[in-house]
Amino acid sequence: MDILQVIQRFLPRGEKPLLLLGFSGGGDSLALLHALLRCPVQLHLAHFDHGWRTESRDQAESFAQMAKELKIPFFTERSRSPVLSEDAARQERLAFFSKLYSNNPYTALVLGHHGDDQAETVLKRAFEGAHLSSLGGMRPISTFEGMSVWRPLLGISKQDIEHWLKKNQLQGIEDHTNKDERYLRARMRGSLFPELEQHFGKGIKKSLMRIGKYAHELSAYLEKRTAPYYSTLVEGPFGVMWDFSSFDYEPIEWRYVLKKFFGTLSEEVITCLMELLKGKVAGRKIILKEGPLLIDRGILFLPALEKPRWEVTLKPCIEAKSSHWKDLWQGRGQIGLPGEEFELIEAKKHLPYPGNSPIDKWWTAHKVPAFLRSAAPLVRHKGEVVGEFLTGKNKRGNCKFCLCIQVEKTR
Repeated sequence: MDILQVIQRFLPRGEKPLLLLGFSGGGDSLALLHALLRCPVQLHLAHFDHGWRTESRDQAESFAQMAKELKIPFFTERSRSPVLSEDAARQERLAFFSKLYSNNPYTALVLGHHGDDQAETVLKRAFEGAHLSSLGGMRPISTFEGMSVWRPLLGISKQDIEHWLKKNQLQGIEDHTNKDERYLRARMRGSLFPELEQHFGKGIKKSLMRIGKYAHELSAYLEKRTAPYYSTLVEGPFGVMWDFSSFDYEPIEWRYVLKKFFGTLSEEVITCLMELLKGKVAGRKIILKEGPLLIDRGILFLPALEKPRWEVTLKPCIEAKSSHWKDLWQGRGQIGLPGEEFELIEAKKHLPYPGNSPIDKWWTAHKVPAFLRSAAPLVRHKGEVVGEFLTGKNKRGNCKFCLCIQVEKTR
């Protein structure tokens, strides 16, 4: 596969984009550099020195000299506190790229990840138990913190890149940390993949790349299939409410949206949530360190940590339509009143409404979530409870006034 042809597919027609190339000096970024030099682009180089190697400072200076000879702007930064964590190093490097990106009108950040990197990512995620749609690993075009990120070499193997470099008489630097088995990636390249290839053959990396491609296709399909789920997700002053009750139980879809929404929840918690939502059980709670998750009759609730505040207005009644708890969740409520005199009182489950039955039985009969029953006040008129904001079934009679409540988050 010709690297130049692959890169040209990324470039917008009729334009000369300004690109920021993340340049390590290794063969992958060197191949990208020389391929991009043959394309109609404006190019800046960005090199982050992690400080892991004694020779890295001298190499950064040689890269700067090379860029000067090529008449390409060059930016470099050295880590203030070299770390051994691969993830921490990645975050530090991306922060450097992001700073440059925010100060220049780049079309994209271009990175040299190739097919072997993708195969490693797919295998790592499979061992970690990732969702099938997440096995795709990196994408050729993605976004990260406002940056458009291109990875043109993801479909090309390391071997093919080395052949291209040799054909074009180019030689990248050799970074010995890539073979340092203190790092997971180095262990995968040096030990794990050779062992797997002995048992499964040399084509294992291509197979993993193909699995990654299928996973991206599955992810795109699930994005379309699950789009309607978000129409029932409502955020209000009481927190977040997500109604699954109107959707048929499709395990792959439910698992996909829940994992995507919550991100870090364990597989055990996700499975428990799915079973509770599917069974439409009432009044269940899962305690997490971030706060409780509440499940009631196919609806998932993430309650706000602070109680909301209320504003009350009384106005002449045009339509005595009583509010439901779902209206209240979005911050508004109203009930009709027979007169101007009223008082708001704390909701207590033993208070009679209507007649002599406890109001808690009334709420249970109308399927009001248990945790919400004390969240809204009751309305009393001349010593009698005449209304509540949770069922939409209040006494109407001869209503002359409407009591309206506006609920807002506590600042």
